[in-house]
Amino acid sequence: MNSRNLTENELNILHSFESITQINDSKISIDILENYEWDLERAISSIYENQAQRDIETSESHAFNSENINFTHNSSQRSSEILTTNTNRLHPSNLTTEQIQKFINPRNTSEKFIREFEKKYGTIHIPFFEGGYTEALISAKNNLMFLMIILQSDLHDETSTFNKITLTNEKLIQFIVNNNILVWAGSVHEPEAFQGIQKNEMTPIYLTSEVSNSLNCTRFPFISISISHLHNSNTSNISSLARIEGFILPGDMIATLETYIAQHFSRIQQLRIAKEKQLIARQIRTQQDNAYEASLAIDRERMLQRKEEERHKAEIEKKKQKKLNNAKILEANRTQWKIWRASKLFPEPASGSPHVAKISLRLQNGERIVRKFDKNASIEEIYAFIECRDINTDKLHKPLEPPSNYIHKFNFQLVSPMPRQIIKQDTKHKILEEKTLFPTGNIIVEDLDEEKSD
Repeated sequence: MNSRNLTENELNILHSFESITQINDSKISIDILENYEWDLERAISSIYENQAQRDIETSESHAFNSENINFTHNSSQRSSEILTTNTNRLHPSNLTTEQIQKFINPRNTSEKFIREFEKKYGTIHIPFFEGGYTEALISAKNNLMFLMIILQSDLHDETSTFNKITLTNEKLIQFIVNNNILVWAGSVHEPEAFQGIQKNEMTPIYLTSEVSNSLNCTRFPFISISISHLHNSNTSNISSLARIEGFILPGDMIATLETYIAQHFSRIQQLRIAKEKQLIARQIRTQQDNAYEASLAIDRERMLQRKEEERHKAEIEKKKQKKLNNAKILEANRTQWKIWRASKLFPEPASGSPHVAKISLRLQNGERIVRKFDKNASIEEIYAFIECRDINTDKLHKPLEPPSNYIHKFNFQLVSPMPRQIIKQDTKHKILEEKTLFPTGNIIVEDLDEEKSD
């Protein structure tokens, strides 16, 4: 057996291939089937196309010894007999044709047989399987059905009577339907193909002719009642339960079928129950697998959602921490700048100096401060005084530098109330140049945030 595990469908195809070709080496069979992508018809065709290059020796059929059942039916001086019940390997390697060139499409042959049958005998007939012989074998095995093979020849006189009386009988039709019997039928030859077999020429033969040869048919119509599932699943034997050659009345045919169905019904019923249990078990496993996969998908979704939430939370925390760090850096820079700027403030001029601007400042908290400024100082000096008034410059001992890459922003503004006028901080604009400040001024300090909220 090949190293990889075969699917149930591939095992069925393998068993059918080995049954028909009589190749007993599974590795070789698998290699051939894989080469033809598990197309059973093409794989079988390749075997016989290769055999067309050499003589084909007819292999002996392996038979299972069983009870002999003889049945004689007289109708219009004709007799039919059910030959010895045995188990044959139904395969085309028993062909007596020395050279085979090619197959035609088996499905087309089957459809042609049904069309011609209905044209001659009407559409009411036993249900024929629409497909090739190999397809019928596989279908019967997979669906645990009895397989009835009917082979006909237009050259035999009994064919027309058999078709008209037996195969169109309503009781037989109902019996076959009720007992789940698969019927495959075909003509053993086309005239040209049949002549090719007789003359041993390189003429294409039909699959039906191969079936006829493999079953050793000598009289038509020919009926074989077969079953392919009485053996272990590891085997691919096709058991032929009975053979009927020649004309048979529908009642006798029903009686014959009843005999073999009764013999094997319990076994088939066991197999059907076992197969149904396997199907249910497989469906349960599939449902469990699907439920497990769905559960895994939910778990994966939850995990992804949790990771996304954690990532989002971490990102928020990172931004928050960055904002705190920036605030700390900003506060440190503001403090450093205020200390540096406080050290640069001009000292308050004496009261009698002619260069004095006396300014009354009302702070944000309502406190009022009167401070004298040098009239030649910039307006920014007043802003700096207010900003740095809480800095004690007496404790500063070493020279300080302003923080690098930092531009200080005042969060307040100076306003002259009557009339209202905003006095912007300016390092170039001197106090003496602003009439609301020099020689005296009455100024209100307003927070910029409050101004915006108004």
